[in-house]
Amino acid sequence: MNNFKIFSPLFIFLLCIASLSLPASAQEQIGINAAVKGNVLISSEERAAEQALVNKPIFLRDQIETAEHSTLQILLKDETTFTVGAKCQMQIDEFVYDPKKDNNRLTARVNRGVFRFVSGRTSKRSPDNITLNTPTASLGIRGTMFEAIVGPEALLCAEKVGAINKSYAIDHNNSTLIVLRGPGGDANTNDRLGRLEVTSAGETVTLTESGSATLITNREAPPSAPFVITEQLFGYFNLNLRTEPRGELNYSPFEIDSRLLFPEIEITYEEGLTPYDPAGELDIPGG
Repeated sequence: MNNFKIFSPLFIFLLCIASLSLPASAQEQIGINAAVKGNVLISSEERAAEQALVNKPIFLRDQIETAEHSTLQILLKDETTFTVGAKCQMQIDEFVYDPKKDNNRLTARVNRGVFRFVSGRTSKRSPDNITLNTPTASLGIRGTMFEAIVGPEALLCAEKVGAINKSYAIDHNNSTLIVLRGPGGDANTNDRLGRLEVTSAGETVTLTESGSATLITNREAPPSAPFVITEQLFGYFNLNLRTEPRGELNYSPFEIDSRLLFPEIEITYEEGLTPYDPAGELDIPGG
């Protein structure tokens, strides 16, 4: 007996239309929340904002926003990790990973805040296909670990090491400081010869030495020449990117040392570009 059924063309057409209405991207899990501290909201075009929970999935194009006192660590399927600190906004726009293929891709953007990136397996098989964007810079990641700040705190950190030219035109909300941490003994990266290519205004600066950094003060300015970051500023990143979830591996807000917070920026900046004007002091360990 023949069990095959013959469907009408109209039924097939309606089935195709129904399948097109389902947003595949919204259902595409790309990783998990590996650690959550404090108030972290995750939303999408299809889902209202919800508190992040440890071991819950991260989907493509999820919008992530952290509050004060808060940190999130994301583990992607290829073992890439993002750690985002307080008052950060980020989104992963593209993630294609097949361990058997060489056309893997990862594209993300961070609009504000402090974050750390540690490359995973995609950087080993597809080193030219990893890009991270900020409002003022584009970063080509070639198998390494780096940290960055987007916003006024980037300028405060740069000033600590004398990297601010007083004549610079400044976009206070979108200035970006990028620091190459570089692969090391404890770095979870698959390319021990990593480098970071930072592009803005059509010019590129390549960071290859651990502890080197570059500053972009506005989208029309090229990256600065590389300069050296101090151990005290490394300590600042460590404090702001520390993730220590509770033992039950679930969300539970708790008090943390006040040194982990970003300084409150009291000055209200004018819209657009203004001359550089330091807005306060960072609480940097040993500084």
